[in-house]
Amino acid sequence: MPHPLSDGRIIFLNQSFKYPNEVFIASKDGKKITQLTKFNSELLNNLALAESKEYYFKGADGDSVQMYVVFPPNFDAKKKWPLVQIIHGGPHSISGDDFHYRWNSQLFAAPGYVVAMVNFHGSSSFGQYFADCINGAHPDKPFTDIMKATDYLIDLGFVDEKKVAAAGGSYGGFLVSWIAGHTDRFTALINHAGVYNLMAQFASDVTQGRERSYGGSPWDNKAAVQKWSPAEFAENFKTPMLVIHGERDYRVPINHALECYGVLKGKGIPARIVYYPDENHWILTPQNSIYWYKEFHDWLGRFIGSGSK
Repeated sequence: MPHPLSDGRIIFLNQSFKYPNEVFIASKDGKKITQLTKFNSELLNNLALAESKEYYFKGADGDSVQMYVVFPPNFDAKKKWPLVQIIHGGPHSISGDDFHYRWNSQLFAAPGYVVAMVNFHGSSSFGQYFADCINGAHPDKPFTDIMKATDYLIDLGFVDEKKVAAAGGSYGGFLVSWIAGHTDRFTALINHAGVYNLMAQFASDVTQGRERSYGGSPWDNKAAVQKWSPAEFAENFKTPMLVIHGERDYRVPINHALECYGVLKGKGIPARIVYYPDENHWILTPQNSIYWYKEFHDWLGRFIGSGSK
């Protein structure tokens, strides 16, 4: 939280894709901002940090949709690069210009990936209607936004359309499973703590608001729940998927991962499950986080390689 001083100046924390939180101070009129701490400068100076850019494109319903793109180190727009769509959770959340430790855009981009983070319909910070408009059809407009964002980036000329992956956690994992049942344009998918079967999600520790989100419940308008459940479209699954989940996840119980992985293996689709017996909805232990990133990059490297051509 910003801390006001007696002379009207404000001390606050600031972060970006390029650096974690540091302490800054702003003048009373906001025209002068000074960085007070540089706790991580020595470490960051030894890293090849990626550049980023904000884009707007026409998404679902012709609406303007915002996304951030983080480019790989030594990016050359004249070359073709693999694309990784990173899909945020929530869905009423946002991908921001911040230094995220669990889903770090710099680490994703480092091997040679263009990393896109779309603030699709349902995201916060773009007005109440934009956030609420997906209720009753949870994956519909966000799926369209991800597809149109992918088209937009390919049209810019620096993305290899044959090397496109998508990864997401929680709601983002749900959308990854929805993608698996509705398109084969992606070469690889990564599903972390994702909802697979909407009917089973009433086992979650939070059930309040699910009827509004899904447009129904198992006891009232069950067809509406099934209509938007990735599990109902398993016959269309073709894309290799890495499934990651924690046993202590009560927000999205472990059964979702087991069901999704079981279907993939049953169909003979390349799949791998990474199971954390000591983690919850988030991977919090440092050594587990390191292993998580290794699995993430190993999967991408296996199916889309890395670097430009």
